[in-house]
Amino acid sequence: MSSSITVTKTSTPDGESLSALHEGYMLGTLRLHRPHPGRCLATRMELPETELSREAGQALLAEFLRQGHGIQLEALCWDRPQDLAFIQCLLRAGFHLKEEKLYVECLLGLNPSLQSADDPFTYEPLERLGPEAFIQVLSELEEAPAGQCALEHARAGFAELEAMAGDALDGQAWQLAILEGQAAGLLLPQPFPGRPEEGTLFYMGLRPGFRGRGLGHFIHLRGLARLAAMGVTRYLGSTPATNKAMCRIFQRNGCQEMGLRRSYSAPAV
Repeated sequence: MSSSITVTKTSTPDGESLSALHEGYMLGTLRLHRPHPGRCLATRMELPETELSREAGQALLAEFLRQGHGIQLEALCWDRPQDLAFIQCLLRAGFHLKEEKLYVECLLGLNPSLQSADDPFTYEPLERLGPEAFIQVLSELEEAPAGQCALEHARAGFAELEAMAGDALDGQAWQLAILEGQAAGLLLPQPFPGRPEEGTLFYMGLRPGFRGRGLGHFIHLRGLARLAAMGVTRYLGSTPATNKAMCRIFQRNGCQEMGLRRSYSAPAV
C-alpha cells in the first residue's frame, strides 16, 4: 500500500465518512454508520477508477478495521453494478459474506387496507405487560449461541433494541400478539430516531407452535397500521433472502422490492 495515501475522518449528518487522499486529491470515500456504540457499519464506498483505486480501497478498509476493539464491524453492499468495486475491495481485505437480505418499502398512505378485519389476534402493549413478558417470547424466537442461556441472550437482545429506539420508543406500540389465551408472537413497530416519517418493525415473529398456519401476515399488517398511526409514511423492511415465507408476506401486504443487500463480516484482527 502506498504510504502517500492518507485517510481522514469527518462527521456527517447520518454518521461518519472516511476519505482517502493522495497529494491533496480525493481518491475515494467510505461511509460509516453506528446504529449503537457496539456496532459500526460500512454502508457505501465511492471509488472513482484511477491507477490508485485498489490502494485507496485497501486504505479505507484498513482504517475501518481500526474503529475499536470489541466493536462489531460489518459492511453492507447492494447487489448492483455500482457496488462491484466495494465488494471486490472487501473480499481482498478478508471480509466474508455473512447474509443476503431482501429489502422492501411500503408507502403507507397508498396502502388501501392497513388492518385486516379478519385478524384473529388481540394485542397487549409493552407498557401494560412489562419487558419480561416480551423477553420470554423473544427467547423462543432467537437461537442463543452455544453455551449461553436463551433467556439471558433474549434479555441482552431486547435491551439492545430498546437502546436503538431511544427516546422514540413507544410502550403502547410494542405489542405481544395474543391467540388462544397465549402470547403467540411479538411485534415491535418503530419510527427511525431522527427520521420519524420513516419506520420499520424492529422485530416481528411467531412462537414455534403458531407457525405454518398463515398467521404471519396479520402481525405484519398490524405493524404497518401501527406505524401509520404513529405518523410514519414510509415503511422499510428486510428479511433473509432464504426466508420465502416472509418474502410472501411482504408481497401480500403491498410492499415493493428495493433489492438484495449483502452483509459482509470483518476478518478477525
